[in-house]
Amino acid sequence: IDSKGCTLTSGRRLNADLVYRCMGFKPCTDWLRSSLSAQNFDSRGFLRVNDHLQVFDLPKVFAMGDCIAHSSNELKLGHTAEVNAHLVVANVNRLEKGQPLLDYPQGVVHARRTPLIYCISLGKYNGSLGFNYLVLNGPLAAVIKWMLEWTKVVACREWPIGILFWKFADFASLLIARMLIKTPDA
Repeated sequence: IDSKGCTLTSGRRLNADLVYRCMGFKPCTDWLRSSLSAQNFDSRGFLRVNDHLQVFDLPKVFAMGDCIAHSSNELKLGHTAEVNAHLVVANVNRLEKGQPLLDYPQGVVHARRTPLIYCISLGKYNGSLGFNYLVLNGPLAAVIKWMLEWTKVVACREWPIGILFWKFADFASLLIARMLIKTPDA
């Protein structure tokens, strides 16, 4: 990837008028290096976590999202970060109660893989929505993106409509991933 486009592994060149690199190559974990031992980081700087999302040698410290290196090697998506967060919250509560910890991702999605879900704005009236192997592009994806963002904001404000929407959406996405648009390797 460069300022003029990218070259695919096949050797084919894709040229572009504008290239916006929106993928993380290096996690923002430098600020943790003075507090944690080197064995807690992999060679790229990601925090090493176990299947409970505990930091490598700190069983009372959990990590989630784009900064972790987990054996699932899942894509760094907003949805997977939220699934990480659900598991971390459950495991902090379980740790406090002396209960066995849940494994990621089975403890949250009840499958070996998390559904691949993303929704990207491509301008005010365009977007791209992906659910496993199904991709929807265009104005409908843009409207869905707006709705997802609005309901997430009002859920954070503890408005019932946002909370109910996301309880239903989380349940429905897992059901759809198991029954209709199956998650690869699930």
